[in-house]
Amino acid sequence: MSEIEDATSTSKTRRLILHLLSTQAMSVKELAKKLSMEPIAIRHHIRVLKNSGAIEEWEHKRGKVGRPVIKYRAVQVPANQTIASEAHWFYSFFQRPLSTVVRRRLFTVGKEATILDAAEIMRDNGIGSILIMDDATKEVVGIVTEKDLVNKVVARNLLPLDVKVERIMTSPVITIQETAEIAEALESMAKYRIRRLLVLRDKEPLGLITQENIIDAFVLEGGIRAFKERSMSPRTKLSQVEQSSFMPETSKE
Repeated sequence: MSEIEDATSTSKTRRLILHLLSTQAMSVKELAKKLSMEPIAIRHHIRVLKNSGAIEEWEHKRGKVGRPVIKYRAVQVPANQTIASEAHWFYSFFQRPLSTVVRRRLFTVGKEATILDAAEIMRDNGIGSILIMDDATKEVVGIVTEKDLVNKVVARNLLPLDVKVERIMTSPVITIQETAEIAEALESMAKYRIRRLLVLRDKEPLGLITQENIIDAFVLEGGIRAFKERSMSPRTKLSQVEQSSFMPETSKE
């Protein structure tokens, strides 16, 4: 977190001050009146914001012989700094280990099970694939996906109740270690033209990682990050609750 973010995120008052100063330059006295606070308290927040680089001060002279008044205004973050921040987040996301996005719950079926058995488990759990286990060795020997059901069963007019999953499964299953980066997983998927990988912890199955998992995590985290940055932006409109904290009350009569 940058100094500016730290200075503005830890205090509601400082966020309000920063918002006001982003619309117009104001003095300590003007801010105190607007926020219904003592000037000494406003000076404390101003000092923190100034030290962090969020605001700057300048002298405002009233008339030709008027006494100079120190006013403050918000400092806009340079566009190139924002772009650099976005690029850093984008790069760091794909460097994360798979353990941060892997779907840990595994659904399996024995290789002697029918296609109908596998399809029912996939339907009931809302999943797009199921792992095939060797009952004797307890090892994963294959995988059946929705694409397999369409191309190898429906398109060939096979009866799901009469065909075993061993006949249509894809084998061997492509694996990757949980310590590998997200970027490595995407490279493997592109290389083998598949959409999911079995993630291992040493030799033990840990979970599945799919393209959808990665996209969902990327979109969700990116959206949350954008929302937080927008909520902290000096240009963001204040909520009704925040506005009511410094807007003068009007008579109800």
